[in-house]
Amino acid sequence: MPHGPDGAGREGWITGTRVYAADVIEALDRLGSESDVAAELGLSEHQVRVAVEWDERRRSGS
Repeated sequence: MPHGPDGAGREGWITGTRVYAADVIEALDRLGSESDVAAELGLSEHQVRVAVEWDERRRSGS
């Protein structure tokens, strides 16, 4: 299994960043808007949507 940017082996990071999908989901729960999450984490809204989709697929087992 590939390791994340910090070598910790956590899954689901945004390629080219040090941001994990779990960080995106936590920020979205806290902030409530994809644009606010993107601004806070230095991501594009597209990257935020991809992280959310990845998390949804992971949770559903797809």
